[in-house]
Parts: sequence; structure tokens; C-alpha cells
Amino acid sequence: MCPTLQSHLLRRIPLPAGPFAPDGSIDPILEVHLLGPTTGPPPVDHRPVTALALKGQLCQYTVGQIRELVLDLAADSMMIVLDLHDLEFLDAAGLRLLLEVDGELARHDGRLVLERVGPLARRVMAICDLEHLLLAWR
Repeated sequence: MCPTLQSHLLRRIPLPAGPFAPDGSIDPILEVHLLGPTTGPPPVDHRPVTALALKGQLCQYTVGQIRELVLDLAADSMMIVLDLHDLEFLDAAGLRLLLEVDGELARHDGRLVLERVGPLARRVMAICDLEHLLLAWR
């Protein structure tokens, strides 16, 4: 997460009890943080620019638990800025969510901006020919 912005935890998804967490530990597998205040030019319409940071794994398990939250934010935003610096894992379900968010924003002339994309996510996007999602590489 970007250390210069305030962060508000929106969702924490723990690893379920099972073979990988037999003791029922609640270490989060993914955290979604709302970052603010946003910087840059003011919105040209009433919709805000929403900045989020993802920390952990964006996978089939976690996408199902944050999909509605992120798509609702996209429906009400002019732009979603996703900070992916602390993203440790990205699978096909995570890529599908990014495409859904991009599509939801495009329906009302918004856009998705991915910031501080790490090497793992860059490589996965390049292999899947999804580099067009990356409007900002920082």
C-alpha cells in the first residue's frame, strides 16, 4: 500500500480452516483498503475517483468475496485506481474481476487505472495478452 495516503480497511478475507490453516488461524489471505484522499484533478462530473489497494492474493476464493463490493464502487465512480504493489498472487478469477471492473467503468465513460503493478501481475497480464488494462504503469 502507498504509505503516504490514509488507508481505511474495507474488507479482510481470512484463510479458511483446512489443510493450509489447520489451527483455524485468521491471517488474512486478502485485504481491500480504500485509500484517500485522492490527489490529482477534481472529477469532471459528480462521480468520485476511488483508490483501492489490494494486499494478498486475488484468486478464485477471494474474488467471490469482494466482487460485489468492487463492482458497486465501479458503478458509482468515474475512475478506479488499484494499487497492486502488495498483491502476492493473481489467477484467472482475479484477471476476470479486473476485466469486469474495466467493463463496468467503460459503460459510463470511466476507466480503470492499475498502479504499482508488481512483476508477478505484469507477467500474468502479459502472458494473457491483457496489457491493455494497464493504463498506468508505476
